[in-house]
Amino acid sequence: MPKVITTKAVKVGYKTYTFTRPICDFTARRIERLLPAFLALNNARKSQADAAEVLGVTVMTVRNYCKLLDIRWINLKERGKYAPRSL
Repeated sequence: MPKVITTKAVKVGYKTYTFTRPICDFTARRIERLLPAFLALNNARKSQADAAEVLGVTVMTVRNYCKLLDIRWINLKERGKYAPRSL
């Protein structure tokens, strides 16, 4: 059976997070499971690489989740090779 791309939001705790585009149900469930830790790591000003290591995903996955959830990552300029090159 093909995967249907229908999920447009997830609810974590008392807050609903809307995606920038519809995604598959299994991806939404994964994001829903990782989102509390994801947000806590962002608020703790951890780098994307550190967050990826803690969550058990890649840096690109962290970046994709930021894009899907329209979340601005706080600490982008403090870690070597993941910092923007224009510094």
